[in-house]
Amino acid sequence: LKSSLNLREDQLTVKPNFVERKISSFIRNQEYFVYIGRLSDEKGILQLLDAIAPTKHTIHIYGTGPLQAEVEEYAHMYPHIVYKGFQSSELLQDALFNSKALIVPSVCYEGMPMTVLEAFALGTPVIASDIGILAQLAVPSQTGLLFDPFNSDSIIHALNTWENLDSNQKDLMRKNCVAIYNSNYTKASNITLLENTYRNIITY
Repeated sequence: LKSSLNLREDQLTVKPNFVERKISSFIRNQEYFVYIGRLSDEKGILQLLDAIAPTKHTIHIYGTGPLQAEVEEYAHMYPHIVYKGFQSSELLQDALFNSKALIVPSVCYEGMPMTVLEAFALGTPVIASDIGILAQLAVPSQTGLLFDPFNSDSIIHALNTWENLDSNQKDLMRKNCVAIYNSNYTKASNITLLENTYRNIITY
């Protein structure tokens, strides 16, 4: 950790976001990959769709933004690209749980994407750009896979790699996602971290 205020590392604490797990007795259908987020340049959505278009990988797209018209055009041209638009949080949870994996193709540095934490809470692996925090969250063969968002071959290689994993490997990755969520991103763990931070400040 570095600070422009010249603070020492022991004077800094990073508190992650948290999400509350909302899950029913769904049965995973695992028929599609899913993208959930803003439809804009920095999110890498067009690079993702350009890579997927000539393949047979099915992806469901949720969200709105300045590139919505372009996304709708891809969906019109390619039946395996399905645009779902803006939906309720309940429906998004359902989509995440039932997907093969969440794809996060951002070409910018993200903070702490809530969709990734929500995916982990539901035991859904994340296939993401090898950039910044995403590379720390989507740990290859543990909680997800990584790709170069500027390289179509890299994107498709990651998706093909996921498809070629056996069921035991996929199940292990799902269990890892839930374990990471339980350890770091629940409301209880977040409150504990915040309380400990305040205690450390008071006693510093």
